[in-house]
Amino acid sequence: MIDYEKYKLNGELPFWALLFKKVEKILEPALEYDKTYNIEDVADCILNGTMQLWPTNNSAVVTQVQTFPRMKVLHIFLAGGNLKELETLTPHIQKFAEDMGCRKITLTGRKGWSRTFVTKFNMKPTHYWLSTEV
Repeated sequence: MIDYEKYKLNGELPFWALLFKKVEKILEPALEYDKTYNIEDVADCILNGTMQLWPTNNSAVVTQVQTFPRMKVLHIFLAGGNLKELETLTPHIQKFAEDMGCRKITLTGRKGWSRTFVTKFNMKPTHYWLSTEV
């Protein structure tokens, strides 16, 4: 659970925090797969500008611009909710990626994501991601 008090400015929650509050329960289950962030970590990243929130009524996407030596990439870090609503976000996310100078949009997730809204980006599998606990 997020302590939203720390995000208040002059006693009010900023607009991004009001939107995040609406969708946090939609996004939180996806964080269980990797456990590298919790929901408050994501809110902190949105606050500091290292992640971007794309909410709809019953869905949300969180992206992250990643800068590598040879290119910028917009990474879809987190997504959840209604797949039709997520699909409506694709042109906006695509335009943001272009405006930020990104040359690719990536997503790492379960195999089933390849059959969802990401098809609108014309995404294709490029590699297989493996992990282990140490």
